[in-house]
Amino acid sequence: KKYHPLKDLREKEWNGRGIACRYYTTTLHKGAFYLPAYVEELLAQDARSPRPPRAPDVRGFLNSLTQSLAQIQSAGIAAISRQQETDREITLTITIPKEVG
Repeated sequence: KKYHPLKDLREKEWNGRGIACRYYTTTLHKGAFYLPAYVEELLAQDARSPRPPRAPDVRGFLNSLTQSLAQIQSAGIAAISRQQETDREITLTITIPKEVG
């Protein structure tokens, strides 16, 4: 970002212009970027909580393998795949014949 909503606020310059607004003030502007205390506490608690490690998302990888298998098959090779999934793992078996026919 080019501008920071608080660091780049030129409060004295704005207030010195003498523009009368019914709603906007520089105090309101600054307040719009602060969080209520209870939200700050929730965020602090969350930051202290250990997070369990996440399993990597393998959907993209599996999709890539599926597309590669389709290319092999479109070249006339009778390759097949079998996928088994458990709670712990995905087993993908690709069988490619050594001889055509």
